Amino acid sequence: MHGPDPPSCSLDRRTALHLGACGGNTKIVEFILLPMTKGNASVKDRWGISPLFDAIKHEYVTATATCSLLLCRCGLLT
Repeated sequence: MHGPDPPSCSLDRRTALHLGACGGNTKIVEFILLPMTKGNASVKDRWGISPLFDAIKHEYVTATATCSLLLCRCGLLT
């Protein structure tokens, strides 16, 4: 794997998962949530916002792949 470690974050504690979710980028979300990358769907930024909330806030809740992956990872969807 190349590039930064997926759990790493910005000064605002926003992760690559936050950015992928708020942009509706399902390929990024899928990659980060692969078990080997140790992505954490419940991580919160400095304002207490999770990647799932970002996806909903930016109206990507209809992007089924993004939301279902985030919901499964948070244990809210089985």
